[in-house]
Amino acid sequence: MNNINHYLKINKISISSLSKSTGIPYTTINELVNGKTKIDHASVRIVRKLAEALNLDIRELSELCDTSRLHEKIVIKNKQFYLRTQDREWKLFAATLQNRALLEKILNDRSTSFQTFRNELHHRIKMNGDINTVITIIRNNYIPLYYETGRYVEALYLLSYVDYILQQYHSPVPAEYRDYRTKKLDKPFFIGDCTMIDRALHTDCNKEKLLSRAIPEFLKHNIVEVDLYDAV
Repeated sequence: MNNINHYLKINKISISSLSKSTGIPYTTINELVNGKTKIDHASVRIVRKLAEALNLDIRELSELCDTSRLHEKIVIKNKQFYLRTQDREWKLFAATLQNRALLEKILNDRSTSFQTFRNELHHRIKMNGDINTVITIIRNNYIPLYYETGRYVEALYLLSYVDYILQQYHSPVPAEYRDYRTKKLDKPFFIGDCTMIDRALHTDCNKEKLLSRAIPEFLKHNIVEVDLYDAV
């Protein structure tokens, strides 16, 4: 099932009702919805009528019908989008320029390493400060976006960071992350250059020391982080 199919299903719109409301033949819509006819092969009149009936702009309709973009993501009017979660449920998010850009980056580039992610975050912390960084993470739903697209380490790292900073400021932690707080990695995830050396030398000489210094909010999720401010 492609994205336009998901869109119709979630919004409880049938092909029959769409045909009646637009005057476009059922078979024409059915072929577009099921990928038998590409949206760029349809007439401008049909595309405009469908976009108007579905409350989408033409670009959004084209994205939904594009079978090469099966991202399990649905964007609605640039203000909301649905993302299929790891539990195969559809979750609705408010869309912002930042989280739409992040979602595209996550889905289109799976090769970005965790170390690159961490370095970028630490530079952002250095430039913008902790509170502004936390606000950006929460406001743009970065934690669920990473988690529900399978980037578990990044998601739990961000959650650990948010909870740690809010605890430092004696502020309540966001209740909407309650379920994510129950998650943890299967085994300790060590971060930092010393761990790379350990791996190269096939030794565990530094692991106990790192575990003893790990920030509790991170260790709760089996992430061994000792320094949030090491950006250079």
